[in-house]
Amino acid sequence: MDDQQIVDLYWARAENAISETVHKYGRYSEYVSAVSGIDAKFAVYETVGYASAYFIDNGMLYSVSVGGFAEEDNIDLAEYLKGLIDTFE
Repeated sequence: MDDQQIVDLYWARAENAISETVHKYGRYSEYVSAVSGIDAKFAVYETVGYASAYFIDNGMLYSVSVGGFAEEDNIDLAEYLKGLIDTFE
């Protein structure tokens, strides 16, 4: 799927917009924090230096996003997100 088709999915509010983005640009992971016990699901868009995690704690939905990293920064965004989730209390 090309970029314009993915953008069109977002404008149409299609349920598969995120999955198509992840399919083309990143990877999807699940993580359970050993420190806080939080079950998080996140997508890592390494090609654009952006990652976002979503998790539920005590009935509240939280979103953590990081971005603005360049490839030369040599940052593993999945590990960076895991570190953020581990510090959540």
